[in-house]
Amino acid sequence: MAFVRAVVSDTVSAEEDAKWLQWVTHQFETIAGEDREINLQELKRALNVKESFFAKRFFILFDSDGSGTITLQELQEAWTLLIHRSPTDKLQFLFQVHDVDGSGSINVDELRIVLQSCLRESAISLPEEKQDQLTLALFKLADKDCSGVITFDELRDELQRFPGVMENLTISAAHWLTPSAARPPRHRPRQLTSAY
Repeated sequence: MAFVRAVVSDTVSAEEDAKWLQWVTHQFETIAGEDREINLQELKRALNVKESFFAKRFFILFDSDGSGTITLQELQEAWTLLIHRSPTDKLQFLFQVHDVDGSGSINVDELRIVLQSCLRESAISLPEEKQDQLTLALFKLADKDCSGVITFDELRDELQRFPGVMENLTISAAHWLTPSAARPPRHRPRQLTSAY
């Protein structure tokens, strides 16, 4: 039964990702000028994102040559690789999104930034004190060796204890950047929503 659910989940995710790639290609072509490149502000405008943190992080990771702009080819290549990766590879990509300073680990401040961005993106309001409590609780849970940082292995190992969370995180990164009006209907609640 778990195998069937995983296959159905992968198929739905692949279909959603293919639709997203088609949509973002259209948006890119609408925004890009004669140079056929877009910068971060143009990407945010094209995708009409509420929360710019994820747009910035994806932009940095998609800008493979570090030019400060992305071409449609860079975007399509990065997304195609992400679509066809294993759940562990997708988690590695998401880890890089969260590793704001590129150190190879996530510290408590980075986790707080990501959590706050997730809450804003999902329109969930929590008092700052509750956000801090949630951040520290999540951090302590994952920082098994009490080193003060979360490594990829620690995050992966912790998430493997919660297969539903792991599955939700790796379903489709496209949902972080797709405006709700353009998003195809999901069969599962979106991360960090009250339904989730």
